[in-house]
Amino acid sequence: LIADLESKITIDELTDKYGVSKTTLKNCFKEVYGKPIFKWRKEYKLDYACRMIDEGELNISQISKKVGYASPSKFSQAFKEYVGCTPSQYKK
Repeated sequence: LIADLESKITIDELTDKYGVSKTTLKNCFKEVYGKPIFKWRKEYKLDYACRMIDEGELNISQISKKVGYASPSKFSQAFKEYVGCTPSQYKK
């Protein structure tokens, strides 16, 4: 889930890879991590984006691509919902 943040991953891909049912996968993941798989992954991506912004080596557009967003505007929207400010405001 974190090895390639740019790629889209589906529940079917995960169940095929690990040989478990969708229900088992979802329930076990939520039991261990306290939230659904894709919510956890989205939050991981946005936390990672915060770290990259703090490092200052990449611009916002590059960061949005590295964490799997097709457009910087979608990334900015998700970032603002999660962090409470836009990536540009966070950078300051």
